[in-house]
Amino acid sequence: MNANSRYQHVKPITTAIQASPHSLTPQAPSADSPTTILVPIPPATGESRRAALEQAHKIMEQANLNVKNARQAHQKRLRQMELGKKVRPDDLQKAHKQMEDVVKRGSEQVKELVDGAKRVLEHA
Repeated sequence: MNANSRYQHVKPITTAIQASPHSLTPQAPSADSPTTILVPIPPATGESRRAALEQAHKIMEQANLNVKNARQAHQKRLRQMELGKKVRPDDLQKAHKQMEDVVKRGSEQVKELVDGAKRVLEHA
């Protein structure tokens, strides 16, 4: 395998990065690292930070809705098992408690992730 065929993928990758809608201009690889493409990322503008914050808020709302819907679906399954007498009452109570713990942890994780993203975006 010669050097040209070994690095023939660099040109298409560079072209794809330039063609992206993100206004990025990759730098040509250096001779000592021919497989490394440096792509300088421009600093965020106030407008792009606001847009990212709005997107983070929308994602948080959707994630919380997904957690709520999953909880609701699980509640319905547990209720069906209860009505069908397929589960002992103490097992049902244990399943409810476990579900609530999972919902609580999921909601906390969503909040932590979005708050972390907001802190980064607000102080960038």
